[in-house]
Amino acid sequence: MKKCFSLASKTALPFLLFVLISACGSTNYYYKPNQVNAPALADKGDIHASVNFAPDGRKLDDSDNGVGDKASRGRLFSVQVAASPIKHLGLMASYTNFRYQPAYPGESPTGIDNNSTNVFEMGIGTYKVFRQKNRVRFYGDLYGGYSVADIKSDIHMRTNKYFLQPGIGIRWPWIDASFNVRMAALRFSQFNPLDKSDSYLREHGLIDTYDRRIDTKTYLFMEPAFTFRGGYKYVKAQVQLTLAETMVEVLWGYHDWVFTLGLYFSWDDFVHRNDKRIKKMKL
Repeated sequence: MKKCFSLASKTALPFLLFVLISACGSTNYYYKPNQVNAPALADKGDIHASVNFAPDGRKLDDSDNGVGDKASRGRLFSVQVAASPIKHLGLMASYTNFRYQPAYPGESPTGIDNNSTNVFEMGIGTYKVFRQKNRVRFYGDLYGGYSVADIKSDIHMRTNKYFLQPGIGIRWPWIDASFNVRMAALRFSQFNPLDKSDSYLREHGLIDTYDRRIDTKTYLFMEPAFTFRGGYKYVKAQVQLTLAETMVEVLWGYHDWVFTLGLYFSWDDFVHRNDKRIKKMKL
């Protein structure tokens, strides 16, 4: 067991350091994938929750004289829950807040001085345990859902996203791991340019060469997510890397990945643990 943890730490640590360093170059765009909700449900009565955040990305911005003395900031906070009221039925919901502040208000290269976005997401689906050996369970799941977000930036608009999310995973008392792919159809609505000129909108890809605005099309994204949890039974530390790749032409800027750290809690494992304690006390 010690050898397994030693090997995992040696391979995972360099990767985590690379991602954390890369996060310092975060920039704000008109779309950024929210963290994928990886339910990991396997039986009736399962209830899982997690609280997550993204490292405070700071990037030194150069002034006119070439001296970088201030830093942009980008933050992410999310809460996720999932439950199975009956066998093979899964429900999930999440809330995510993105916030970005440039180093020099009024001089952001994207024209964004204070971006705040709240994302609300819900989904429903099914799961199945393919194999269970001792305390290890291999499972697969499929969820469909919808999310909505109001973007307050250099322009204001709303995003509406429908998605289909298959996934596979493994649950173990010490380690959980899962791979999910969120296939999303994204549309913008309630577009408000806030008195921005047409030339400004074209420069930022919000209007194309045919004078079609960003809210007249549907944009397809493929968003794979890798989730790893480590701890013991009902409380685990969680890390997740979510990628985003557009499947159609996109003229406006979007962020193609998000990395989060968090704490994961499994109510069903907590209840089972207490049930075992009560049985031992009765004996």
